[in-house]
Amino acid sequence: MERQMTAVDVQAYLRDVKDRIMDARVIALVEEDLEHGLMPGEINDYTDRGLSFEQMKAVSDMYRNKIPIAVVASIGAKKYDAEKMKVATELYLKQIPVEDIEKALADTNTVSD
Repeated sequence: MERQMTAVDVQAYLRDVKDRIMDARVIALVEEDLEHGLMPGEINDYTDRGLSFEQMKAVSDMYRNKIPIAVVASIGAKKYDAEKMKVATELYLKQIPVEDIEKALADTNTVSD
């Protein structure tokens, strides 16, 4: 079980984020996620993968909904656009099996994706 971050930890982490990331929208998302109790590993997952901002928000939402990291890695993969990630999250929260969601995502991939 991960420990909660202290206020000092949060400030140190935010300084690091601000040194690495210049996009004010991403910094604001990181601050919101810290307020929601996300841990640096979860936040780094979406900030370090080269995702679009909309994809970052979708992955953030997955973590806020306590979706396990293995599932986030699958339905939050960079190859899926933010809308597909959001739909996949909704399906997962409705207890649709991950395998079925993955199949649906694969079936909807087209050349234009």
